Amino acid sequence: MTSNRRKVLVSGASGFTGMKLCQALAKQDLDILAVKRSSNGLVKKNVSNLREIDLDNTIEILEVLESNDVLAVIHLATRYNSDEQFNQSNDIWNVNFALGKKLLAIAIRSKAHFLHIESYLQFEDMKPSEYIRSKTAFSNLINQERNRERVAISSLVFFDNYGERDKRKKILDLLIDAKKSSTEVKLKNPNSVLILTSINDVISAILKVIREEKCGRFRVNASDKYVLRDLAEFINSFPNGKSPVAIETLTYRAENFPLLDTFCQTEYVLDYIKWRLSKESIDGS
Repeated sequence: MTSNRRKVLVSGASGFTGMKLCQALAKQDLDILAVKRSSNGLVKKNVSNLREIDLDNTIEILEVLESNDVLAVIHLATRYNSDEQFNQSNDIWNVNFALGKKLLAIAIRSKAHFLHIESYLQFEDMKPSEYIRSKTAFSNLINQERNRERVAISSLVFFDNYGERDKRKKILDLLIDAKKSSTEVKLKNPNSVLILTSINDVISAILKVIREEKCGRFRVNASDKYVLRDLAEFINSFPNGKSPVAIETLTYRAENFPLLDTFCQTEYVLDYIKWRLSKESIDGS
């Protein structure tokens, strides 16, 4: 891909958020450089103006650094294992810390905006793990560099995102799919709280931070906050279930970060649930 247009480096481009972001960036008349490790593949379907860069290819990396047209480096890639084993520790640190550090160095060298995601803060009450330690260590590094470098370095906080064509098997979609197939999902932590944000809003927030070159820690609005048990009961009883009441009293530490000032929620999770559950009857008619 040869182009004189400005470029954006994206890690984690093959993930749910990454793929949606790449599609949005392509519409912004930007070229996308999807950085990856040699062991990873990337599905390029439906994403135009995209080129893969192997982070182990030094020549290709130098070519990017010398092009002087890198607008931003967006670090989405993360590694999380719910049942961590000792032999997974290195892999978690390689993705959550070493990869981020390398991409930050590229951004600083290119004088490009660096943006990374701090969605791990939804797990702030979890027991210490290699995942939490690695993500916290990288956030600490970001805070140090933000005060030292003359490039825009920003962090964006959001919690559980959701949206169409999500293949991650997150709890919200598991509950919806179980309802559609008349099966049952056993909840391990029914009293836990879900803070849900539409993928459309997440992408809008990322584009806003890059466009306005914001520097600092910001969060994406999340007015959809529910007890998991209540949300499950609403889905299981659809269309006659009682709508769950959103929780307004519980505040996560990350919710104290500045909210993007012109942010507007584009989709509510209850509307998404109703759409997902009604779509089957429409398609089957």
